[in-house]
Amino acid sequence: MIDLVIRGGTVIDGSGAPRRVADVAVLAGRISAVGAVGGRGGREVDASGLCVCPGFIDLHTHYDAQYTWDPYATSSIWHGVTTTVIGNCGFAIAPCRPQDREVTLRTLVKVEGMSLKAMQAGITWEFETFPAYLDALERRNPSLNVAALLGHSAVRQWVMGRAAQQRGRPATRSRRWRASFGRPWRPAPSGSDPRPPRRMWETAGCPCRAAWPTSTSSRR
Repeated sequence: MIDLVIRGGTVIDGSGAPRRVADVAVLAGRISAVGAVGGRGGREVDASGLCVCPGFIDLHTHYDAQYTWDPYATSSIWHGVTTTVIGNCGFAIAPCRPQDREVTLRTLVKVEGMSLKAMQAGITWEFETFPAYLDALERRNPSLNVAALLGHSAVRQWVMGRAAQQRGRPATRSRRWRASFGRPWRPAPSGSDPRPPRRMWETAGCPCRAAWPTSTSSRR
Protein backbone atom coordinates (compact mmCIF):
# COMPACT_ATOMS: atom_id res chain seq x y z
CA MET A 1 0.00 0.00 0.00
CA ILE A 2 1.12 3.54 -0.75
CA ASP A 3 2.00 5.42 2.44
CA LEU A 4 0.57 8.80 1.44
CA VAL A 5 -1.49 10.20 -1.42
CA ILE A 6 -1.90 13.96 -1.84
CA ARG A 7 -4.95 14.26 -4.09
CA GLY A 8 -6.16 16.90 -6.51
CA GLY A 9 -3.59 19.59 -5.86
CA THR A 10 -2.05 21.91 -8.44
CA VAL A 11 1.42 20.45 -8.93
CA ILE A 12 4.29 22.88 -9.61
CA ASP A 13 7.32 20.61 -9.73
CA GLY A 14 10.08 23.18 -10.19
CA SER A 15 11.17 21.85 -13.57
CA GLY A 16 9.64 24.70 -15.56
CA ALA A 17 6.81 22.51 -16.79
CA PRO A 18 3.29 24.00 -16.75
CA ARG A 19 1.35 23.58 -13.53
CA ARG A 20 -1.21 20.80 -13.58
CA VAL A 21 -3.79 19.18 -11.33
CA ALA A 22 -2.50 15.78 -10.22
CA ASP A 23 -2.16 13.33 -7.36
CA VAL A 24 1.17 12.74 -5.66
CA ALA A 25 1.96 9.35 -4.13
CA VAL A 26 4.64 8.86 -1.49
CA LEU A 27 6.17 5.51 -0.58
CA ALA A 28 8.92 4.99 2.01
CA GLY A 29 9.57 8.71 2.22
CA ARG A 30 9.97 9.22 -1.55
CA ILE A 31 7.63 10.38 -4.30
CA SER A 32 6.62 7.25 -6.20
CA ALA A 33 4.08 8.64 -8.66
CA VAL A 34 2.66 11.93 -9.95
CA GLY A 35 -0.56 11.82 -11.96
CA ALA A 36 -3.78 9.86 -11.49
CA VAL A 37 -3.12 7.57 -8.51
CA GLY A 38 -5.73 4.80 -8.34
CA GLY A 39 -4.95 2.97 -5.13
CA ARG A 40 -5.76 4.25 -1.67
CA GLY A 41 -2.96 5.46 0.54
CA GLY A 42 -2.40 4.71 4.19
CA ARG A 43 -2.99 8.44 4.60
CA GLU A 44 -4.96 10.64 2.21
CA VAL A 45 -4.71 14.44 1.95
CA ASP A 46 -7.20 16.50 -0.06
CA ALA A 47 -5.16 19.27 -1.71
CA SER A 48 -7.96 20.63 -3.91
CA GLY A 49 -7.44 24.34 -4.52
CA LEU A 50 -3.89 24.20 -3.11
CA CYS A 51 -0.44 24.12 -4.69
CA VAL A 52 1.80 21.09 -4.24
CA CYS A 53 5.47 21.89 -4.84
CA PRO A 54 8.99 21.15 -3.57
CA GLY A 55 10.07 22.83 -0.36
CA PHE A 56 11.68 26.25 -0.67
CA ILE A 57 15.35 26.91 0.15
CA ASP A 58 15.80 30.14 2.11
CA LEU A 59 19.37 31.20 1.39
CA HIS A 60 19.40 34.17 3.76
CA THR A 61 18.22 33.69 7.33
CA HIS A 62 19.45 34.62 10.80
CA TYR A 63 18.11 31.64 12.73
CA ASP A 64 21.52 31.02 14.37
CA ALA A 65 20.18 31.91 17.81
CA GLN A 66 16.53 30.92 17.32
CA TYR A 67 17.37 27.36 16.31
CA THR A 68 18.78 26.76 19.80
CA TRP A 69 15.29 27.10 21.30
CA ASP A 70 12.95 26.76 18.31
CA PRO A 71 13.90 23.73 16.18
CA TYR A 72 10.83 24.32 14.00
CA ALA A 73 12.20 27.66 12.70
CA THR A 74 8.86 29.36 13.13
CA SER A 75 7.61 30.93 10.90
CA SER A 76 9.62 29.70 7.89
CA ILE A 77 8.17 26.21 8.13
CA TRP A 78 4.66 27.69 7.89
CA HIS A 79 5.53 29.12 4.47
CA GLY A 80 6.84 25.94 2.88
CA VAL A 81 10.54 26.44 3.56
CA THR A 82 12.37 23.14 4.06
CA THR A 83 16.03 24.28 4.01
CA THR A 84 17.57 27.34 5.66
CA VAL A 85 21.04 28.85 5.44
CA ILE A 86 22.27 30.54 8.63
CA GLY A 87 25.38 32.57 9.49
CA ASN A 88 24.66 35.21 6.84
CA CYS A 89 26.12 38.74 6.70
CA GLY A 90 29.12 37.52 8.70
CA PHE A 91 27.03 37.34 11.89
CA ALA A 92 26.81 34.15 13.96
CA ILE A 93 26.87 33.00 17.60
CA ALA A 94 29.74 30.53 17.23
CA PRO A 95 32.59 30.36 17.81
CA CYS A 96 32.03 32.40 20.96
CA ARG A 97 33.74 32.43 24.35
CA PRO A 98 31.69 33.17 27.49
CA GLN A 99 33.23 36.64 27.87
CA ASP A 100 32.19 37.54 24.29
CA ARG A 101 28.54 36.52 24.49
CA GLU A 102 27.21 39.96 25.39
CA VAL A 103 28.93 41.77 22.51
CA THR A 104 27.89 39.01 20.10
CA LEU A 105 24.23 39.33 21.07
CA ARG A 106 24.30 43.13 21.01
CA THR A 107 25.73 43.03 17.51
CA LEU A 108 22.71 40.99 16.39
CA VAL A 109 20.42 43.48 18.15
CA LYS A 110 22.05 46.47 16.48
CA VAL A 111 22.41 45.16 12.93
CA GLU A 112 19.67 42.53 12.59
CA GLY A 113 17.04 43.97 14.95
CA MET A 114 16.81 40.85 17.11
CA SER A 115 15.40 40.84 20.63
CA LEU A 116 18.13 40.86 23.27
CA LYS A 117 15.76 39.51 25.93
CA ALA A 118 14.66 36.63 23.70
CA MET A 119 18.25 35.61 22.96
CA GLN A 120 19.34 35.94 26.60
CA ALA A 121 16.42 33.78 27.70
CA GLY A 122 16.58 31.24 24.87
CA ILE A 123 20.22 30.42 24.13
CA THR A 124 21.58 27.74 26.45
CA TRP A 125 25.24 28.29 25.41
CA GLU A 126 26.21 24.62 25.51
CA PHE A 127 28.91 25.38 22.94
CA GLU A 128 31.90 27.62 22.33
CA THR A 129 33.45 26.35 19.10
CA PHE A 130 31.74 26.16 15.73
CA PRO A 131 31.77 22.31 15.62
CA ALA A 132 30.24 22.24 19.12
CA TYR A 133 27.50 24.60 17.92
CA LEU A 134 26.70 22.26 15.01
CA ASP A 135 26.55 19.35 17.45
CA ALA A 136 24.11 21.32 19.62
CA LEU A 137 21.87 21.96 16.61
CA GLU A 138 21.97 18.27 15.73
CA ARG A 139 20.78 17.35 19.24
CA ARG A 140 17.78 19.62 18.79
CA ASN A 141 16.78 17.69 15.65
CA PRO A 142 15.55 20.70 13.64
CA SER A 143 12.52 20.14 11.46
CA LEU A 144 14.20 21.87 8.53
CA ASN A 145 17.50 21.17 6.81
CA VAL A 146 20.18 23.58 8.05
CA ALA A 147 23.26 24.79 6.16
CA ALA A 148 25.50 26.84 8.46
CA LEU A 149 27.96 29.47 7.28
CA LEU A 150 30.89 30.33 9.55
CA GLY A 151 30.28 33.97 10.49
CA HIS A 152 33.19 36.34 9.87
CA SER A 153 32.32 38.48 12.91
CA ALA A 154 32.37 35.49 15.23
CA VAL A 155 35.76 34.40 13.90
CA ARG A 156 37.24 37.89 14.32
CA GLN A 157 36.01 38.12 17.91
CA TRP A 158 37.33 34.64 18.69
CA VAL A 159 40.79 35.48 17.34
CA MET A 160 41.19 39.17 18.21
CA GLY A 161 38.93 39.85 21.18
CA ARG A 162 37.93 43.49 21.67
CA ALA A 163 40.47 44.55 19.04
CA ALA A 164 38.14 43.02 16.42
CA GLN A 165 36.04 46.22 16.59
CA GLN A 166 39.02 48.55 16.41
CA ARG A 167 41.33 47.52 13.58
CA GLY A 168 42.07 45.08 10.78
CA ARG A 169 43.44 41.60 11.33
CA PRO A 170 47.24 41.43 11.78
CA ALA A 171 48.91 38.95 9.44
CA THR A 172 50.65 37.40 12.46
CA ARG A 173 47.31 35.93 13.61
CA SER A 174 46.71 33.83 10.52
CA ARG A 175 47.40 30.61 12.41
CA ARG A 176 44.69 31.40 14.97
CA TRP A 177 42.29 32.16 12.16
CA ARG A 178 43.01 28.81 10.56
CA ALA A 179 42.44 27.10 13.92
CA SER A 180 39.09 28.81 14.40
CA PHE A 181 37.93 27.59 10.98
CA GLY A 182 38.94 24.02 11.75
CA ARG A 183 40.26 23.70 8.20
CA PRO A 184 43.16 24.98 6.06
CA TRP A 185 42.86 28.68 5.24
CA ARG A 186 44.96 31.00 3.10
CA PRO A 187 44.59 34.81 2.99
CA ALA A 188 43.83 36.39 -0.37
CA PRO A 189 43.57 40.02 -1.58
CA SER A 190 40.06 41.48 -1.42
CA GLY A 191 40.36 45.24 -1.91
CA SER A 192 40.49 48.34 0.25
CA ASP A 193 39.36 49.12 3.80
CA PRO A 194 36.30 51.42 3.56
CA ARG A 195 34.89 53.12 6.64
CA PRO A 196 31.96 51.07 8.02
CA PRO A 197 28.50 52.62 7.52
CA ARG A 198 26.77 53.89 10.66
CA ARG A 199 24.28 51.03 10.81
CA MET A 200 27.26 48.68 11.21
CA TRP A 201 28.36 50.39 14.44
CA GLU A 202 27.55 48.84 17.80
CA THR A 203 25.90 50.62 20.72
CA ALA A 204 29.28 51.13 22.37
CA GLY A 205 30.43 53.23 19.41
CA CYS A 206 32.73 50.64 17.83
CA PRO A 207 32.29 49.15 14.36
CA CYS A 208 30.76 45.68 14.18
CA ARG A 209 33.42 43.12 13.52
CA ALA A 210 32.18 42.21 10.05
CA ALA A 211 32.56 45.86 9.01
CA TRP A 212 36.35 45.65 8.99
CA PRO A 213 37.39 44.04 5.68
CA THR A 214 41.14 43.93 5.14
CA SER A 215 43.44 43.42 2.20
CA THR A 216 44.07 39.88 3.48
CA SER A 217 40.54 38.82 4.44
CA SER A 218 39.61 35.20 3.90
CA ARG A 219 38.31 33.66 0.71
CA ARG A 220 37.70 30.08 -0.24
